[in-house]
Amino acid sequence: RVAESRYFTIELFHSGQEISSLCYLNCMYMVIWRFEVKPGSEQAFEKVYAASGDWAQLFQKAGEAYQGTELLREVEQPGIYVTIDRWQSHKAYEEFLKQTVNEYKELDDRCEVLTISETKIGDLEL
Repeated sequence: RVAESRYFTIELFHSGQEISSLCYLNCMYMVIWRFEVKPGSEQAFEKVYAASGDWAQLFQKAGEAYQGTELLREVEQPGIYVTIDRWQSHKAYEEFLKQTVNEYKELDDRCEVLTISETKIGDLEL
């Protein structure tokens, strides 16, 4: 649901129990990716793509423009994950990419061995 204050909540459930609510304040732009992870690479993938993982550490170089990352695991399809990277704006995200092009590519190349496929679901603005 979306409220006038640019605030919305995503509720996460596991076995019918709410486990988390992700609240977005001042987040105007999100990049969402879907990954199919190689069997046996799940633990390494989760470490790199988690909210405090290698990708988040790189994104933090953008300062306040980077709002955080969520890593979600598909319940009924083992090895399927979704990431949600939150930014203040599309412009801030694009500026970050320009400033970190080499570091981004290096990390992306290093992570390629963990996945079977990687699909950008979308760039979303509120």
